[in-house]
Amino acid sequence: MNSASMSNQLCDSQLQLQEASLRYLDQTEQLDTLKKTCLSYRESKENAVYSFIIKIDCAEITEVDAPLGNLVLHQPQEARKIFQEVCYVSLRCLKLLPSEVTCSQVLVNLKLSDLPQLKSYQLTTGELHSCKFESRFYKFVGTVCSISSPVKYSRCAKYRCPESRCYGAADNFYIRCHIEGAKEHQTVRRDFNCVYCGSILREDVTCRILGERVTVQMVEGDVFPLHQFWGTDCYLGRYRQSVTIVLRDEFLNLQLGGCYCVIGIPVKEFTGNSAVSVMIEANNVFKVALTMPKEPRHHLSQTLRQLLANRATSPWSFAVGLAYLFADGITPAGTYHRLKLCILLSLVDAASRSSKRDLQGFLDLMAVGVDSNLIQRLLIYGASFAPRAIIHNSSQPLLAPLYRDSDGSGCYIEGGSVLLAHQGVCMLGDIDSLKKDGKEKLQHVMENRAIHVDQSRTLSSSSAQQQTFLVECNLWGYACSPQHQDPVEVFSASEAKRSRRKSILECFPMVLVCDSSNPTTEEYAELSIVRRTLLGAMQDKDLLGDGNSVITPSEIKELLQVASETAVEFSAPAMQLLKGYFVASRRVRSSGVHSAPFPPAALQTLACMSRALTQLSQRNEVCVEDAAFAVLLYEEAVTARYGYSVLDVQPKPHFKDGNISEYLGPENDALMLNFLARLSRFCRSHVPDFNMYESED
Repeated sequence: MNSASMSNQLCDSQLQLQEASLRYLDQTEQLDTLKKTCLSYRESKENAVYSFIIKIDCAEITEVDAPLGNLVLHQPQEARKIFQEVCYVSLRCLKLLPSEVTCSQVLVNLKLSDLPQLKSYQLTTGELHSCKFESRFYKFVGTVCSISSPVKYSRCAKYRCPESRCYGAADNFYIRCHIEGAKEHQTVRRDFNCVYCGSILREDVTCRILGERVTVQMVEGDVFPLHQFWGTDCYLGRYRQSVTIVLRDEFLNLQLGGCYCVIGIPVKEFTGNSAVSVMIEANNVFKVALTMPKEPRHHLSQTLRQLLANRATSPWSFAVGLAYLFADGITPAGTYHRLKLCILLSLVDAASRSSKRDLQGFLDLMAVGVDSNLIQRLLIYGASFAPRAIIHNSSQPLLAPLYRDSDGSGCYIEGGSVLLAHQGVCMLGDIDSLKKDGKEKLQHVMENRAIHVDQSRTLSSSSAQQQTFLVECNLWGYACSPQHQDPVEVFSASEAKRSRRKSILECFPMVLVCDSSNPTTEEYAELSIVRRTLLGAMQDKDLLGDGNSVITPSEIKELLQVASETAVEFSAPAMQLLKGYFVASRRVRSSGVHSAPFPPAALQTLACMSRALTQLSQRNEVCVEDAAFAVLLYEEAVTARYGYSVLDVQPKPHFKDGNISEYLGPENDALMLNFLARLSRFCRSHVPDFNMYESED
């Protein structure tokens, strides 16, 4: 085959690709978008560059023309040139571009909405660091661990030939634009030669267009396994396995701790001494919602369905019974029952939020008790069922510390435990172990649900001096109460006795006192725990009964997954009851002999608990019974803190096996109905218009 025929075939191939790209633009109605964008440019007096974004659906473009789709996926720079020429010719034919505009002034960016679901298009950390990749599009899914301050880069630059009689001296003839995977020195240099006379081109610095970019570190995967955070080495090791992502302009607002799918082109650069740095320049970024690990079954197990059927006649029995069976390998059934129930509710709340639901309020938990080691084990066990769990320790940053770059040119913000637990649970540990400054910052974060990071001008080259990161996780902590001390003294509202720790505790919506004021109940709980400890030390599995759990951990995960995906609505009577209790409690507790604060955010907490109870019980509407049970749990928590109850409620942190029907069976239903009637009378007594109480905007 001679060179002429090869040239003809090449031209035919280029023409076919151009026709296919024009057909794709027409079928996806993007030609109209190009026209509108071009018309907006015409309103400006002068434009050196006409920038257009072409949205590419890989499946759709391959269906239009397979060779064109293959070119986009595997030779993105060649595909960009094809679309650049088509856009330039089309807009010139439509007389939407001035006659003096050249093709080099048209900048086309191909933005991919997806990639084929094939392993060859997914890039792993190992493949990136070992440079086992091609210069094409890949997909990488990871969690953001740190974000640099924005820095400037050159989006495009204009050059001219210094020889006035040379054709290259014409205006807008030499335009250099940044393309994906290119470094700064590839866009802007001082050694570009004129293609006509060979002279060194000179840049017109007044025409340079700048943009902003950030560099983020991401760890592969959508969750941090719980066991990774037991020690400093494991925590810091994630940075040794992190991937550098370069984000430009429209992708700057990423959430620390958020999980994202990045479509981009990996690039490598030799940094001297045979060292190679690798990174991915993002073409498109998508937020990935965390989901709890799903079991192979797509429905509840037979055990759970049977338990639901057995408890169907009671609106309260299933949730209470589930808490009774939960974590029986940590503490015997019945002990720390209220804490176990609230752990389950907080897990449902966290899992529902990870499913992209617009939820108000966060069900944070604080457990206070003498046996802080046992409470810690319960909280860690519960956190293992969350979509994401971070166990904080003193060797890790808690919030979002700011550090200077090694070269001093900028700074970066590292994600602490609270931000890395995004859409999951952050186990804060012992609140007393936090330093004074840490407690104050944590208190501010809990009140505002955001972390504000101020960047000094000496650290950042960007005009933005503050970045805000939302805190979207449930916070769990514990505090040790002095032995044999009345719980009321721990939460004394007296200003003279108020301490920094207590002010931190009061920021938690649910504070659970795990020590019973009833000596008999407390003695039973202690004996049950001691018995289990001794049997565990003797490894007497028959007496211990560890292998005979009614509900397995996998079934609990399954139930939480199904519960989090259950959409619920509040019934009018249920919301009326919650608002009535809230208004009445604010009036009663803020005045009189027993004056004590009633949290302004209590209504949100009650709504969270009611919704989680409904989801846990596999119902679609929050009924009055759910609202009443949420009020009971909240009133018990408030009573344990301040020493009296406006509804004559006594806290019950533990159950006794000797009278189990009082807590799980018909007797409990009778007690709950009696409490519901008492609650309704209380609301009517202190909220005159309770019967027609309506929501306020």
